[in-house]
Amino acid sequence: MDQYTFSDNLKKIAFGLMGVGVIALIVAFLGMGDDAHGSTRLWSNILINGFFFFAIAAAATFFLAIQHAAEAGWATVLKRIFEAVGSYMPVGSIFLIIVFIGASLHMNHIYHWMDADAVAHDPILEKKSAYLNLPFWWIRTLAYIGGWIWFLNTMKKLSRQEDEIGGTDIHFKNQRLSAIFLVFFGYTSSSAAWDWIMSIDAHWFSTLFGWYVFSGMWISAMIAITLIVLYLKGQGYLEKVNEYHLQDLGKWMFAISCLWTRSEEHTSELQSPDHLVCRLLLEK
Repeated sequence: MDQYTFSDNLKKIAFGLMGVGVIALIVAFLGMGDDAHGSTRLWSNILINGFFFFAIAAAATFFLAIQHAAEAGWATVLKRIFEAVGSYMPVGSIFLIIVFIGASLHMNHIYHWMDADAVAHDPILEKKSAYLNLPFWWIRTLAYIGGWIWFLNTMKKLSRQEDEIGGTDIHFKNQRLSAIFLVFFGYTSSSAAWDWIMSIDAHWFSTLFGWYVFSGMWISAMIAITLIVLYLKGQGYLEKVNEYHLQDLGKWMFAISCLWTRSEEHTSELQSPDHLVCRLLLEK
């Protein structure tokens, strides 16, 4: 089995860039002071960047589950790529949780509904408080993140056992597990978008917002997966991957880009995650 190994130069570049990012983040926090606008902008940037990359990993896990559930033979040589992209979820969740903890402790004011005084003087927020309240919101958030990561790790574990043991028992077990995950993800991916993004502006709502975010997650994941496959193929890895596999990835990208475009076409007043955060910044 091919195993990609980062070269020393690539490791130095990667760790160097990560170091620059950490330093820039620390400087931004230290220089924030009492600037409310700067604080909101910084926390919002962390939220959007954290959600974007976390969502790619979550959608890669969803796509992996589709292959298991459908017994798709074409993706067998690519499933380790799907698993690798999905494995970023635990890391990506850290950035989201940091923002959520900061919001819960009123270190940032991204989520207006978390302010009890604001809810008390706002009839709309008060009516939504049965759903938008901290205990219930945190229970849902931990269920989303914990559930998705558990399903991914279990699918990966079963996949490796299948390689070592063989037979069909583990294969069908992974197929059943993946089918359950697809139902779970279908509901929770939408409600996570409501909780983490749409509730930034709790006065506004859209029944199609979860679908819009989901389609964006999926196309972003397919693009990331395709770029990784092309890079590894160019480096001499994935020798079993041929032009037909690349063509299939291209078809998926095209199909899901049509899905994403279609969802935007039917929601002319729909606000994207970036648009919601920009509105929040302007109002602050």
